[in-house]
Amino acid sequence: CMEFDEVHEKFGDRVSFWGTLGTQKLLPFGTKEEVKKITLSRLEKCGYVGGIVIGPTHIVEPEVPWENLIAIKDAASEYEKSLT
Repeated sequence: CMEFDEVHEKFGDRVSFWGTLGTQKLLPFGTKEEVKKITLSRLEKCGYVGGIVIGPTHIVEPEVPWENLIAIKDAASEYEKSLT
């Protein structure tokens, strides 16, 4: 299993990504700060090379805290504001 950074480094100039926010560890067990940090990292990395549709890798299970989903939205808004 390859980590996102490794896949992006190898193929990021030729593909765009969908999801990338883990539904088995990050979203159900990460803090809202961790979710926001990783979301921003992915947006920044793919914003320069390739592209991304940011979101969960799969269906969001009931154990995912609502705050972690809001952290994705907040990170996307913060990233968008940084572009202007």
